[in-house]
Amino acid sequence: GLGGWGRTAAWILLALYALALLYGVLANPDRMQWDFQTYYYAGRAFDRGLDPYDMQALSQVAGREIGFPFAYSPVSLPIFRLLGRLDLRAASALYLALKVAALVLLLVIWRRWFVRDRPDLFFYLFLVFGFGGAIYADFSSGNISLFEQLALWLGFAALMRRRALVFSLLVVV
Repeated sequence: GLGGWGRTAAWILLALYALALLYGVLANPDRMQWDFQTYYYAGRAFDRGLDPYDMQALSQVAGREIGFPFAYSPVSLPIFRLLGRLDLRAASALYLALKVAALVLLLVIWRRWFVRDRPDLFFYLFLVFGFGGAIYADFSSGNISLFEQLALWLGFAALMRRRALVFSLLVVV
C-alpha cells in the first residue's frame, strides 16, 4: 500500500477533486445543472396546475426558454414540486447535497457488499480516475442517473441478501 505521505497526498487529491467539482457546480448555477433546472421548472409547473411535459409551459414558468423536456414518470413530480417551492439557487444546492449523499451511500454499498477485502486508497483513486468523468458529467448536468444507480445497487445488495421482492421493486423504481 501507500506509505503515510503517499496516503495523505492521495486523500488530499481526492478532497481537492471533490471540492473543485462542488465549487464549480455551485458557483455557476446558470450554466450548470441544466437537467435539474428542467426538473425544477417541471415541479413548479406541476404545482401551478400546468403540464410539466409541455416545453412552452416550462419556459413560461422559467421566464426563459428551457432546452430540455421533462421526461420522467409523473410519480417523480411531487418530489420536484417540493424542490420547486424553494428558490432555484437553494433548490440547486439541496439537490447537489442529496447527490453527494447518494454518492457516499453508493460507495458504502460497494464497500460493504461488493468489495469484500478492505479497499486501499488505490480503490478510491481508481474510482476518481475511472469514473471521474461520469461523476463530473452527472454532477454538472444535474441528471438523476446517480439516484438511479443508487436504487440499482441497493437492489443488487438486496438480491445478495436473498430479498428478491426488494430487489425487484428497486429495479422497477
